[in-house]
Amino acid sequence: DSAATEIFLQCVRDAILVGRRVGTTITNTVYNEIVLKFAKRTSRRHKITQLKNKYDNLIKEWQAWN
Repeated sequence: DSAATEIFLQCVRDAILVGRRVGTTITNTVYNEIVLKFAKRTSRRHKITQLKNKYDNLIKEWQAWN
């Protein structure tokens, strides 16, 4: 849902702003941190691959819109 997507993007943004990204790539270690933060805020557990796929799809949607 849109609320969960917003929380997910906030977790990603927080990781990027503190410099946890290598170039333009989010590493598995950072995705693990995002998984934990997302689960803590939403009480939903997702696998790293699910969140990676969601992020990739959101990037594609943003590029098409932009």
